[in-house]
Amino acid sequence: GNDSLFGGKGSDTLLGSGGDDALFAGRGADILKGGNGNDILYGGKGDDLLIGGLGIDSLIGGAGNDKFLVSANSGTDTIADFEVGKDLLVLGNGLSFSQLAIAQDSGLTLIRIAQTGEILASLSGVSASSISAGNFGLI
Repeated sequence: GNDSLFGGKGSDTLLGSGGDDALFAGRGADILKGGNGNDILYGGKGDDLLIGGLGIDSLIGGAGNDKFLVSANSGTDTIADFEVGKDLLVLGNGLSFSQLAIAQDSGLTLIRIAQTGEILASLSGVSASSISAGNFGLI
């Protein structure tokens, strides 16, 4: 079903399922996995890992140095508060930075797979020109 999950003060792992879930991290270094619905993931004050999963997901890292996993064939994730120089994007499913096309579309930066045009993520309030290989990291 459609669930709301809440983390506590420590480092938590919150797992959504098949519904449209809302996951709220606490203060620790949390892992949030949305599952198969159209989910909303809120990182807390810690250095969190946000994984939208399948569906059209909204990811908000919150305070801390957060990582956002984006993958092919899993839907488009909207990342609301990506901070260049602080947060990192992590590529899943064997993708590499050289396979990406990054473009500005109004107030959004779109990250696509160049060969297929699939949109992996849209970043709100971030200039496409500020995104480089240095904004991508490992889990």
